[in-house]
Amino acid sequence: MIPRDNQQYAKREYWDERFASEESYEWLVSFDGVKGQLTPLLREQDDILVVGCGNSSFSADLFDAGYRHVTSIDYSSRVIERMTARYPQLKWLCADMTKLEDSFPAGSFDVVIDKAAMDALVCEEGDPWNPNESVVQSCDAMCRGVRHVLKPSSAGDPPSPSRFIQISFAQPHFRRRYLLGTHGRPREADKPNEEGLHVSEKYQWTLRHQDIVSESGAFNNFLYVCCCM
Repeated sequence: MIPRDNQQYAKREYWDERFASEESYEWLVSFDGVKGQLTPLLREQDDILVVGCGNSSFSADLFDAGYRHVTSIDYSSRVIERMTARYPQLKWLCADMTKLEDSFPAGSFDVVIDKAAMDALVCEEGDPWNPNESVVQSCDAMCRGVRHVLKPSSAGDPPSPSRFIQISFAQPHFRRRYLLGTHGRPREADKPNEEGLHVSEKYQWTLRHQDIVSESGAFNNFLYVCCCM
């Protein structure tokens, strides 16, 4: 079901109506399409949270690839009910990705994965160079919640930094401001440090990105990786 305008992608009512009839839809890229770039960032023992899961098979594909500790959330109770029935071996929870503190204790996960979830939030941003404040606040709430649920970076054996991995269509010069929390600050705040890393003082993570290369050899989407400090 195609919405009247892109702003509908940020509305819960739109998704409830869409999920009532739609069986499955894969946003941006399938698991196989990004597997080669994603799996080096994961360990089989990782506790993984997939936010804004929708009716994609992505979480089930992760499970089938050997990542057995996968929890998936969406704020549409309708899609969570359908996905629970379809994939009972996985954990599904109706929860809001902008209010993760309400659903999970601090330090619950090694990895949080977002595939096109923040993309839905920014559909209401208006001018991407000067986005609506409500969108900036929603994305900030999401990032703060993600940081809350990620484990301390020293956790794990062997030690490995907790990671927020985002698959998005957003160009780096736009998405970086959301993931660094630098809206309202001079654009110089987005520049990398002397080591070539983008560092978020607000969320206490480093940020880097890769182009996602499609089977045709073109790249249309991006893989953002935030590693907790």
